[in-house]
Amino acid sequence: MATLMTHVGVNKLLALADDGLLLDDDVLTFDDGCLVVHDNIDRLGKLPQRKIAFIVPEYADINRPCQRTPGVYYQDDRVFNNSKPFMDVPMLKDLVAHGFELGMHSFAHRTVLTHGTTPANRLWRLATFFGVNQKRLAIAATMFGTDSALAVPGLVFNEPGQTPCQRTQQEFVDFVHDDTQHCAAWFERAFNYIPTTYAAPFNHWSTELIHTLHELGVHELFGNERLSVDDDYTEIVNARSK
Repeated sequence: MATLMTHVGVNKLLALADDGLLLDDDVLTFDDGCLVVHDNIDRLGKLPQRKIAFIVPEYADINRPCQRTPGVYYQDDRVFNNSKPFMDVPMLKDLVAHGFELGMHSFAHRTVLTHGTTPANRLWRLATFFGVNQKRLAIAATMFGTDSALAVPGLVFNEPGQTPCQRTQQEFVDFVHDDTQHCAAWFERAFNYIPTTYAAPFNHWSTELIHTLHELGVHELFGNERLSVDDDYTEIVNARSK
């Protein structure tokens, strides 16, 4: 058994299926809730393997028409050029009707950087592609506006324009707890249940996250040893063609 993960590589996954290279006990996971999954809902629904779509509620709730976006997409709505390559709630309900499970993938896919952080107001933002380079951070501030205080991983700005300081362990614990609770609450509102499966964004696990998930009754954690269909599935083909 293997977990075959895809974001947008659905056509590669279907090619594996057409060539008889999927195993009955494979688990097929679809991270982020990309629209391409719904585009292929009929064919995917006919596959006998277990299928789990790991959903980011903030992506599903973006108030824009669904739109196909070619090429690479980023996990931050501000660089989508006003497109929305993610499924909305009615589409997710279609998935369930076609035999998919829904799992949690954090509330907002924001696990690394902070934005406008104060002790009373934590607004977390993701911009991992800026790394820890101060020049890149300056470019990011230009792109997102000078009021958007961006920080390097593990750091926070107490006030806009200030030098970032180290994020405290308690701030991180609070963030993980709040994000996970918000994700669970959204599922309960939208689908009247809390999933028992979770895939960590970027495969970034922590003891704090696992503890919070166990408190919610989440007992299946995905992502540590998955084969990525998006990147290169040659190793899957080679291993199963022998």
